[in-house]
Amino acid sequence: MRRNALMGNPLKLATLIVALAFFMVPQVYAQAQPEQGNREGAFWFNKMAAALRSLNFEAAIIYVQRDQVEPYRWLHGADSNGEETELVIRLNGPDFRAIRIGDSASYFIPSGNSYTVNASSLFGLIPPAFYQSFEEIADDYHVVAVGGARVLDRKAQYIRVLSNDGVRYGYSVWVDKETGMLLKATMVSAQGEVIEQLQLASLRILDGFPGHLADLSHVPKPPQLTNPSHESETQYQLEPTWSPQGYERLRQDHHRVLLSGNPVDYYLYSDGLSDYSVYITPVEQGDVHEWSIEGTETLYTELKNQFRVTIVGKIPLAIAHRVAAEVRMKVVEERPDGS
Repeated sequence: MRRNALMGNPLKLATLIVALAFFMVPQVYAQAQPEQGNREGAFWFNKMAAALRSLNFEAAIIYVQRDQVEPYRWLHGADSNGEETELVIRLNGPDFRAIRIGDSASYFIPSGNSYTVNASSLFGLIPPAFYQSFEEIADDYHVVAVGGARVLDRKAQYIRVLSNDGVRYGYSVWVDKETGMLLKATMVSAQGEVIEQLQLASLRILDGFPGHLADLSHVPKPPQLTNPSHESETQYQLEPTWSPQGYERLRQDHHRVLLSGNPVDYYLYSDGLSDYSVYITPVEQGDVHEWSIEGTETLYTELKNQFRVTIVGKIPLAIAHRVAAEVRMKVVEERPDGS
């Protein structure tokens, strides 16, 4: 009866259709807005990644972590064959330098522990994920385009990279609208606390390969570290058995800590945006202290089977606690002959 009444009264039917449309449009619009923001965010992230690979530039960059402020010089060039050369120089304190030519990255450390690794980006200043398509981290993060801004007297696009688990740290990023160049980046906790930030203080886009990079191919490289699966053997019975989704083991070895001289088994993990290290060392007599500090660098230690397990990195304390809890005795695989 109700349907027939409506069909017999075209005016009431038209009014109902308009009312339904009025209530449905905001819902459809609300669903479309996040999707559009995600697409635009991925577009600008990928434009930044392409710029970091292809642009020839010289830049001054300021890195800030709490009250620590470090200036760096940053140069990048891509030759006619597409091979990249990258140079980062710390301008204060000891003369630290990092050089990457193609997929070979060398770190020149004043203490003498310089080394070379196979890597398609330099580690430590710019997150490795910034050099890759967003699809590489899409399982663990999503990116949203927020709006326009002005950075370094340039029109910039502001995007946010947020963790899907709502726990690990994310990034606020400002990208030059004209070139796609990274202008500013801030690592932020899930609670909005600034962990670290970096910003370009100057930027010069060059027409050709930077002249200062031309002779770097002749600089003698430090010793080569092998791939993680073939690195030097660790020596203690404990090892990490768990890492968060998306984190890969980049390095493991046994060495002595520079300042204390204590021997440690060392493991380095990264998901492309953040990283953490695991140190396992024998407990000294009378050493019963355990530490738990969350900040710009999370520090968590616990004693386990006569060893001290220490987690250090740009990760929330909850993740550091889980990593330490999952450090277990190594499983010894039996040989085919039963030995």
